Amino acid sequence: MPQQYRGEFGSRVVTGLVVLGLSASVASCGTVLPQAAPQQPAPPPAPATVTVTEPAEQETSEPRQQDSEDEKSTQENETGSAEDPCAGEDVEATLNPSRRGDLGTENRTVVTVTNTSSDPCTVDGFPAVKLTDESGGPLPTDRRRSMESYSPIVLTPGAGADSYLSWEVQTSPCSDANGLQVTLPGSEDVVELNWKLGAVCSNGLLDVGPFVEHR
Repeated sequence: MPQQYRGEFGSRVVTGLVVLGLSASVASCGTVLPQAAPQQPAPPPAPATVTVTEPAEQETSEPRQQDSEDEKSTQENETGSAEDPCAGEDVEATLNPSRRGDLGTENRTVVTVTNTSSDPCTVDGFPAVKLTDESGGPLPTDRRRSMESYSPIVLTPGAGADSYLSWEVQTSPCSDANGLQVTLPGSEDVVELNWKLGAVCSNGLLDVGPFVEHR
């Protein structure tokens, strides 16, 4: 009996030890948990988009100025420049009594030029004058300019300008003139006028004034 008891007890003990051993083995190994996947680093932030608006190019005044110059040039080509000197073919010239009157030993007259063309032109300064005889030949003529101030005169179509002449009638020698040749300043054209104002003394001395606006 006792041996049998021991045998059963021993068997139970062994069985218990085996169970305990297995439990301990399992406990020592522990529960195997799946490892978490490594975290991927966050992607870098997208670069900020900056919109740059370039200022519109401002139109300069140079092209407009060039346009104005071109228009002015075109107008001058079509209508003529007001700075062009009057030519003989542009005007009608006449001799008229002077409003300044005669002074006994001195006579006066005025050369009036009128723009008969369709374009403006300019007279600026003194006319050249020359006395002529009946056949149109030159007579002794001295021209003495007055000290009057003057400025360019723009003659629009139909406008006129005056140049005053005076001469001495007593001091010899005198010239019995029949004509007067007038050349406008800045021109080589000669305008022929009839002279019916008597002799010009002091060797054909004519005092000549600059062109002024016709009044």
